[in-house]
Amino acid sequence: MASRFASNLTLLVLAAIGVTTSLTFSPAVVGWLGLGLGCAATAGTLIAFAFRGRGRLQRMLDLTIVVLGAWTIVSARTLTGSSLRWQSFAEAAALFGLTTLGLIAHEVEVMQVISRQDNAVRNARRAVEPPMPLPVRRRAGAR
Repeated sequence: MASRFASNLTLLVLAAIGVTTSLTFSPAVVGWLGLGLGCAATAGTLIAFAFRGRGRLQRMLDLTIVVLGAWTIVSARTLTGSSLRWQSFAEAAALFGLTTLGLIAHEVEVMQVISRQDNAVRNARRAVEPPMPLPVRRRAGAR
């Protein structure tokens, strides 16, 4: 679980940097930054893919991120000018969206585990503790 969160958060930060730099710097710089972003996304995801316990949804997101990273590398070296700028922006935004989905899926899974554990503790307490007796109410006139 920790590798899943760490890899998604790292890629999310890289994607945010990619989104902002693609519209800030010149196309020549954007090309090199796109190349770096594509290499980092591809390599980081392939490394994280080796860890167990990532789940089916995360594995599908990982595969999509690897393909997107490979395409980012190709487009960073072949495109020029405004097409490079907007393509890099779109790729970084797509990476941002994919990693956000990965983080949301991770949090939903963690909340399900916590809920199951909470229900198990609650059921165990019910099985062990006797029911609480109801308080006896006195009538207004009785002493």
